[in-house]
Amino acid sequence: MRQDHNTPLKDIRGCGPRTLSRRLLEIGQGYSVANEKSLDSMKVLKCFRLAKPGGNPSQSRNASRNTPANTLEIVETDLFSQKYIAVSYCWRLSPGEDSANRNYRLSSSERRLKLRDALLGRIISYAKYISNQNYRREDTPFWIDQLSIKQQDRHERNVKVQAMDLVYKNCEAAVGCLWVHIKTQQELDTLGNLLRGCTVKESEQGPTMGANVDTKAANATLQFLLCITDDPWWQSAWAFQEDYISDIRMWLLIRCCSTLLRSDMKDHLGDLSGELVVNSANFRKYATLFCLAYRERMAQDPGVEETCNKILRKAGKYSVLHRYGRGATGNMIRKAMSPTVLHDLSHRTIRHASDIPTISANCLDYSIRLDPTRVKRSRSSLSICILALYLSNGEIINNNTDHPGKLAHDVFAFLQHQAISLEAPVERGELTFMKHCRFSNVKLLDAGIRARGMMWKVCRILPPNQLLPIPSSEKEETGSREYRHRRLQDLARLIRHLGYKQLAKDLENFLGNDQPPPSKRNEWASGSILKIMADHIVKAMDAGKPLQLGLPILKHPKSYSSYRAIFVRDYYSSGDPRKSFLFTSWSRARKDSSDGQVTRFPAKYVSLEVSRDGRAECGYEALRTKRWVNGLCFFDGERAKDFLFPWPRSLIE
Repeated sequence: MRQDHNTPLKDIRGCGPRTLSRRLLEIGQGYSVANEKSLDSMKVLKCFRLAKPGGNPSQSRNASRNTPANTLEIVETDLFSQKYIAVSYCWRLSPGEDSANRNYRLSSSERRLKLRDALLGRIISYAKYISNQNYRREDTPFWIDQLSIKQQDRHERNVKVQAMDLVYKNCEAAVGCLWVHIKTQQELDTLGNLLRGCTVKESEQGPTMGANVDTKAANATLQFLLCITDDPWWQSAWAFQEDYISDIRMWLLIRCCSTLLRSDMKDHLGDLSGELVVNSANFRKYATLFCLAYRERMAQDPGVEETCNKILRKAGKYSVLHRYGRGATGNMIRKAMSPTVLHDLSHRTIRHASDIPTISANCLDYSIRLDPTRVKRSRSSLSICILALYLSNGEIINNNTDHPGKLAHDVFAFLQHQAISLEAPVERGELTFMKHCRFSNVKLLDAGIRARGMMWKVCRILPPNQLLPIPSSEKEETGSREYRHRRLQDLARLIRHLGYKQLAKDLENFLGNDQPPPSKRNEWASGSILKIMADHIVKAMDAGKPLQLGLPILKHPKSYSSYRAIFVRDYYSSGDPRKSFLFTSWSRARKDSSDGQVTRFPAKYVSLEVSRDGRAECGYEALRTKRWVNGLCFFDGERAKDFLFPWPRSLIE
């Protein structure tokens, strides 16, 4: 595989006579496979814990009558129902790390374990620590790939590595073992003050430095963060996956002198002797806020900007970055984070570049990945592989306004430029919502991207003055479920009065079946989408924004019973708003199982204003993307069909 991810796409295009669309089509059709996970091989994990000296063999299958110290026992652990720790570390030694592996062995063998003693000692200490915190009689077992996967068995290794994300997704806790060492009280206090929110604060205007933080203290914090993120753990592509998927369950182990005082910082730094236990998500949040705030304060200092950017590339928190920087307009997140994740992951170190698409698919919850074996054997371009993976999983790109000059950038800048702006109808969790804004039933064709959905024509605009809120005699909190019900009942009555009885019935049926949203928002069932959109419509009504009524494209506008959708018009258009067209699609989250292999398909939802571009040679109607439009659509009884989104100009020239 050619690692050309830093190369401008125009140079990649110039390497041969074929267009970029032709090349990504070959990869998308030739190398795409389902992102299957082998549950049969991963359901029972091979975990480990320190055996008790002199343990009774009846307590453990592998324990002997006189178990010596520093002996590990194997603990078979159910992936989904039992608690375990997933270990994240670098296989290669960090500078100064001792490679000795003489102290530990398995209770079932006399041979010493090949894993280095220093690493195992830290993991065992953390396992005891977390067990004591939870008042457990036995140490929590830990899973570590070098011991838990039979490395000599190539087939087992390949199968389990492909499904390794499940280990970090289902663990009680993950632990990232850094080798950096905090030696002074000043360094420890710097970290503690940062994590307590003393150094930097978050406000509606963005991150700002604390009132008592002068330039000297800020620069000390910057250099400290640089030291932490220079640890090799932050360079690894596999560690990126483990940290990303574990999310708030990932804890960083950072060595420190046991004599340092942290009495008032234990909530943020832990209480493990010789180690700081720091939540990774919390560390990345405050490191990101600090770098954004200090970079703005020192805007005239290119050295500070370069150092901040270096830290952000390694330890940036995406929700913070996208709110205040990438993909944001004001404080509103406008673009999905997929291009950013792909960029950051591709710049991590990894032995085989062909594994990058697989790790990307796991992190971005893709149901399609590229076969790493076939990719590795080929001379394929990493840039084109990333582009093919992105589009094969339904990510939306702007195919309406584009020109060949966009190819002057690398693939990540191209995707960032071409990613469509999204109006997430949620106040928090925008990135989670955007993660589901993808086309369904996608197939890459010579002419473009085929996707399945419905076309709507917008014909009737409801005047905002007829939908403004009327004070209620009852005490209602704006945004509550009761308030939403009352306002949507107002809308249903107006729609029925205007003659749109079927749409009014749809809305009333929705209100009759309305239940509190599920706790697992990542599933995004169809009912969850309806509730999110219903809330957005209520806010639009209260804000005096016009609503538009839509009907399937082939139905007659005077057939009032055919109207099945309500859209929010919160954008300006120079054309007649009654002659606009919208493409919508959604698919439920599901799992496909076959021969012990499971493929997870996340829920997907799309609502785009489009322009019609005639019928393509392949027989599908061609559509050009214009903008994202939120709305409430009732699909039951309606039939979806396939449409074509032609390639952007730059990819076919």
